[in-house]
Amino acid sequence: DTGGLSTTLKLGSDERFGVFALLSLRRGAQDRPQTQRLRWLEPGEFMMGTPLDEPGRASTEREPRLVALSRGCWMADTACSRGLWRLLMSDAAAAPEAEDDDAFPMQGLSPALALEFTRRLQALR
Repeated sequence: DTGGLSTTLKLGSDERFGVFALLSLRRGAQDRPQTQRLRWLEPGEFMMGTPLDEPGRASTEREPRLVALSRGCWMADTACSRGLWRLLMSDAAAAPEAEDDDAFPMQGLSPALALEFTRRLQALR
């Protein structure tokens, strides 16, 4: 349920990474807003993946391959924070709690919960 959330969106740009949006959510006037920076990805092609000989490479990573975006899209430039998760998913089953700090990234989410978070985020439009 995203009811009762207020949202603020501020657009900006920086020389190094280009266009960004700061999406801030809060449930009540007294609550501290939770903000996520989003980056605009232009349509086009890019290489994704890691070379087999890259130090620290996980065995689950894929080799480099060409990926094409047919349309531009927004993507978070950091992991979702626990504070943002709790604000948007207050009625959903929580992921395992390693830390209680709102600034820490969420972890240990099931694919179903991650998709529900995305659905709720999109519903804010």
